[in-house]
Amino acid sequence: MLGRLQIRITGDGEVEVDYGLNNPVSVQTIWESQQARRILNEQRSEALGSMSLGTFSATEGPQDIGITVKNHSCEESDLQYVILVQFLADIPDPDLLKITARLFTAYLLSMLDSKKTVRFDFRISGASLSSILPFPNNITVGALYSLEDGSKRRVQPLQPRDIGKLPYGTCEEFAVILDKPAFITEPGALFLMKNIRLDYVSDRTMQIAEVRRSAGMSEVTRRLTMLALEEKRG
Repeated sequence: MLGRLQIRITGDGEVEVDYGLNNPVSVQTIWESQQARRILNEQRSEALGSMSLGTFSATEGPQDIGITVKNHSCEESDLQYVILVQFLADIPDPDLLKITARLFTAYLLSMLDSKKTVRFDFRISGASLSSILPFPNNITVGALYSLEDGSKRRVQPLQPRDIGKLPYGTCEEFAVILDKPAFITEPGALFLMKNIRLDYVSDRTMQIAEVRRSAGMSEVTRRLTMLALEEKRG
């Protein structure tokens, strides 16, 4: 089930959103290191399954990136996203971030029928949504989609539902937020969308933010890979 921010108009005519951005998202907001580690380890067998950890690599980067996970050595990936790990906001532990990165990537790859190359940049975020916006980003996020004319375009899951239509715009700030360590067995992933630029209004950026909670990792996989587009084309 997905939640949505409320939009309001300010006195000067600007569009803003009010969703308690200064408040943490989860019911439980502070996680102890051992508690988070235990919950992550409990999901290890379900996440990894028969997949070998050698399928992908985890590389520590600068402080604003954290850990980058890739399953290939090419410059561009089919899927490129920023994953903000909110439940580690009070536990700046690189080891727990690496465990989280490997579990998330392994589970998503295990749910794909086709071979996809991925690059996920994992960062430890602040405890509230307001502390996340804006976040540093050094990659173009989205799924690489092949158009009928042979060209390719990177698209993001901007539509309210998977209706099989090519999204009508791009999102200048899009990220996945993990707000609880049990993100594999529970709905622990959110989609953050801010500053949407419509294709048919190229000179205007809509200052609208939305946060949508995913129903689970199956839904996360469908939306991040834009499977609805491929299914419609097929």
